[in-house]
Order: sequence, then structure tokens, then C-alpha cells
Amino acid sequence: MDNRIIALERIDELRKYDTEDSPFVDELLSGCLETARQTTSFLKNHIGERDKKVLNSKAHTARGSCLDAGYNRLAEIFGTIEIAAKDESFAQIETSLPDLERALSATEQALHHLLAQKH
Repeated sequence: MDNRIIALERIDELRKYDTEDSPFVDELLSGCLETARQTTSFLKNHIGERDKKVLNSKAHTARGSCLDAGYNRLAEIFGTIEIAAKDESFAQIETSLPDLERALSATEQALHHLLAQKH
């Protein structure tokens, strides 16, 4: 897997959908990051319930959203959590949460920098 926080070529690929009237990419990137933020919070708050289907589903959705945006590291960690939930390896999920929070923070910083460069 690509270890970069954000895959810039994915952003460039998405930019072809931008128009002057519709900043599609900025909205997509922000929306995907919000999904990751909400899912991270959900996972932290609900890991104790040990509901493998819900945890798997949330991680799966967030992984797909992160892949769409090119958020490589987040997608990788959500993928790990998705598999761990399927396998009922709740300890693995708990172990992954600090990595997820660090990756979320790094992605937020990288996105802020990326969007600031554009303007």
C-alpha cells in the first residue's frame, strides 16, 4: 500500500470534475474527511459493544470514502479495522484506534496545506 497520507495523483484525477461554479474536489475531500472523523469517533465510542457487523460496516464505508479521496493511510487503517471486526478481533481494533487518530490528524493537516496552496 502507498504510505503517503494523501495520493496527490488521485486529487489531480478528481480535479477534472471541478468547474468554476462548483468546487467539487474541495467539497469531496472535506466530506470524506468528515466521514473519517465521524467514523473514528463512532469506533472509539462503540468498540465496547463488540458488535462486529456495525463496526465492520462503519469501517468499510469509511475505507471506501477515504479511497475515493486518496487518503491512503486512513483507508489502510480502516481496512485493518474492517477485517478485525469481521474476525471479531476487538483487541486489534482497540490497538488500531491510536494509529487511526494520528492518521486522521496528519490527513487533516495535509489537506489544510493542500487546499491553502490552491488559493
